[in-house]
Amino acid sequence: MHQDIQYNAAFDLTLLVATARQSRYRITVILSALPSITSASDCTSVPSTLSEKKRKNATYIPSYQILATNSSVAQTFRKMAVAKTNSNDPITEDIAKAAAENGDSGKEIMPLLLDKRRAEVQITEDVIKAAAGNRESGKEIMALLLDKRGPEIQITEDVVKAAAENWESGKEIMALLFDKRGAEVQISEDVVKAAAGNEYNGKKVMALLFDKRGAEVPISEDVVKAAAGNGESGKEIMALLLNKCGPEIQISEDVVEAAAESKVQ
Repeated sequence: MHQDIQYNAAFDLTLLVATARQSRYRITVILSALPSITSASDCTSVPSTLSEKKRKNATYIPSYQILATNSSVAQTFRKMAVAKTNSNDPITEDIAKAAAENGDSGKEIMPLLLDKRRAEVQITEDVIKAAAGNRESGKEIMALLLDKRGPEIQITEDVVKAAAENWESGKEIMALLFDKRGAEVQISEDVVKAAAGNEYNGKKVMALLFDKRGAEVPISEDVVKAAAGNGESGKEIMALLLNKCGPEIQISEDVVEAAAESKVQ
């Protein structure tokens, strides 16, 4: 069993090294997931495609970071890495942020980190923003964070803005924030502009804002310009703005130019 794990890990490691230059990640060798590897010289079980030069130049980082940032490797190492509860590898803010923004495996990685290394996981504003902007699994990660670490989480304007501009699950995340922490949700001009410019989820986000805050939603010229410049759903958002605000909507020259550039009819 141990040999099979080593073989599979080495195989995936080769794939990681092969693609490292095509991504923003440096060549890495996973140490904490492989008990038998303690230094570069111990990497003899890695296939020959990992050259001696690459071994010497490798950057050794915790497997938790690989889990968080590289979804193609996450499936292989997830269980092995989080099982090492006695590891001294720190769970940094960057690792928590990477897990929060991982659309493929974040919703599986984050609960494991919180369960196994709860005291070390730093839930900062950047981590919450990453979850709010996660298109694929942001709602699930945000719900988990609010449930497990609620008192530590601040719903700042930047967090709400990140949700408003999330073009796949922005409406669901925003609805969750209203439901769980409604009094803290700040609907600023920048938040509304983000919603108006959201090409694929903007109409739903904007409709939710009007539903929850009504006349409190600030509709400035910049908001209207953002809607007019939205090439995908600008027409629908503009219709919603006209329906809700009517005479308050100022169709300035800049708005017309934005509409012309985006081909909004």
